[in-house]
Amino acid sequence: MAATSRMKASDKQDLCKKLLALLRSRYHQTFKQDLPVLETMLYAAVLENASAEQADSAYGRLFNEFLDLNEVRVSSVYELERLFQDMPDTSWKPTHAAGSGPQRRAMHVKMILQYIFEKAYQFDYESLRRKTQEIAAKELGKIKGISPFVRSFTQQQALDSHLLAIDDAQNRALIWLGLSEPGSTTEQTAELVKPLIRKSDGQLFCHLIRCLATDPKIGDVFTSPPAADDPANGLVRLEAVISDGGKKARRAAATAAAKVEHKKEELKKEEARKEDLKKAELKKTEVKKEDLKKDEAKKDHAKKDDAKKDSQKLEIKADAKAVRSNGKAETKPEGKSAAAAASVAKDAVARKKPAPPRSPG
Repeated sequence: MAATSRMKASDKQDLCKKLLALLRSRYHQTFKQDLPVLETMLYAAVLENASAEQADSAYGRLFNEFLDLNEVRVSSVYELERLFQDMPDTSWKPTHAAGSGPQRRAMHVKMILQYIFEKAYQFDYESLRRKTQEIAAKELGKIKGISPFVRSFTQQQALDSHLLAIDDAQNRALIWLGLSEPGSTTEQTAELVKPLIRKSDGQLFCHLIRCLATDPKIGDVFTSPPAADDPANGLVRLEAVISDGGKKARRAAATAAAKVEHKKEELKKEEARKEDLKKAELKKTEVKKEDLKKDEAKKDHAKKDDAKKDSQKLEIKADAKAVRSNGKAETKPEGKSAAAAASVAKDAVARKKPAPPRSPG
């Protein structure tokens, strides 16, 4: 697919010319509508992502099963959605209109009718034709709830604007053919392809691409990208698909899908393995933290024991010093008492000695 994205503009133009010729020969159809503006908008809401046959049938039921457009406007979504059963889903998903594809189509129709009715209290929008292309585009852009496809289709069909009305089904086919880049939106694809198509061929080109995209025999081929070994030229790929009814393309798509699923499974296993490793590493970290806590607790306990022993030693030393100090204090008073006693005894002895005789006169 990378090769198709590098195609020159001249090559793409040549591809478009040959593509138109091929599709004309295959579908033998022309497309020309001549509906009022409002009915064109309603038809576009029904046509999006569907085949022309499906749209014609649903559009007919819309007018045959209801008295008039006002009855359609006031009907519930439930009453309208039965008209669109068994039709392809639509990508138009405003937040207030979530639900099934038929429900969204029904809401789309109701919102268009409600806007037109509130604008002029009648179901007529022909005034849009009298406006310039720029002003008409801005006015259509003010209608809340309508999809880009409905706006583009209305401009192309009712106002004869030189633009392409592309929905999701057509977009997938154009990307597969290499005329648009993978991942492009419908609006981006319309802008990319528009310079390649003459204004006079615009409506026919969109119609034939719709026929191709909704072809019951090969339409499903375009939901998957081309296989890696497919020819780079989109027209050559398409001719091969048409010649074998898309069998090879489906096999290639199935193989590619199986590879994708296998890769997803491998990625899941790899993610699971990484998650297991992460959990194991986390567990090791937690164990290491617990061991560190235990070591810290042991060290802290040992420090406390050492501090307690040091405190006890200091206490013993203090007690010993106190004892020695008390011993000295007791010894000193005893020495003083002995000296005093000796002095007293000496005095007593002296008093007891007789006095020496006095010499005579």
